[in-house]
Amino acid sequence: MIRAKNPQVISFYQLDEKYLINSTAFAPISLLSDKQLYLELTTGLFHRLGNNYYLQHLQEYKEHRPYILRISDLVSSRPAETLTANERAFELFGDEKALTSPEHAAFDGNAVLKNLELTLEDIGAEIVYEPFVYTRSKMFDTRDITPVRTILIVENKDTYWTLKNAVLHSDLDYIDMVIYGEGKAILSTFRYIEEVGGRVNDRYFYFGDLDREGIEIFNLFRKKYSEYEIVPAVKYYEYMINKVGVENAKAIRTHQKVKDYSSFIGYFSDTTGHNIKTIVENNLYIPQEAINKTDIKELRVIGLQ
Repeated sequence: MIRAKNPQVISFYQLDEKYLINSTAFAPISLLSDKQLYLELTTGLFHRLGNNYYLQHLQEYKEHRPYILRISDLVSSRPAETLTANERAFELFGDEKALTSPEHAAFDGNAVLKNLELTLEDIGAEIVYEPFVYTRSKMFDTRDITPVRTILIVENKDTYWTLKNAVLHSDLDYIDMVIYGEGKAILSTFRYIEEVGGRVNDRYFYFGDLDREGIEIFNLFRKKYSEYEIVPAVKYYEYMINKVGVENAKAIRTHQKVKDYSSFIGYFSDTTGHNIKTIVENNLYIPQEAINKTDIKELRVIGLQ
């Protein structure tokens, strides 16, 4: 192991020393020959770090060396605390996005971990998910022993608010949890369902605007989380169409694309499917805000599917 005569702390953005792992630094890179770097890679790093990649790419090792030395010290000390990936990334690379969003970071921390044959678990880090807003019914926990519970994901804020109040007051007692999907945000936040008690075998329903974008969100949502059985809230869509009428559907304000709506239509009766096709193909839409507090009694009777 090659050490400098006057050890220096390797610093990122002038962090306090208490945040630094490699407080006894290796010799400066400018003082080392390729032969010495080879020796450092084979004998100086903690044994759990894979060295095959960097033995064949010494120039990259020179560039990544400050980070690798930190990682070596961290892994050898067996970190007692598991940090979030962003916290650990800031500690190791000086950039909180280096592990979770390397494309938006100054440095790709994932590439270094891959080169060293390490995982997030090896460096005491874990991915945490963006939370979503949700409301559980009063009976949610008592139904934990039942085979399945019913969870409704709603695209827009106002409709979530209306249905949330109905669920809390047991006016829609067939819904155990309602989630605010926040448009396309649900595509990245839904994994948080594991943290709030949702299970793969629960029943999941989606309800959004009846337009091209709303259908596309459903398609992407169902595809990304295919382990969950996510289906449209058929009765709510049918009720919304019947309440407003196809002839009163509004023109879409902005251009929208949908790659495929046939699979979405397949969940509905022929009549409703035809109405949805008419709305979509004529660039029309019905916002889910067409359903409001005055409709709760009807929704209680018709259910979701």
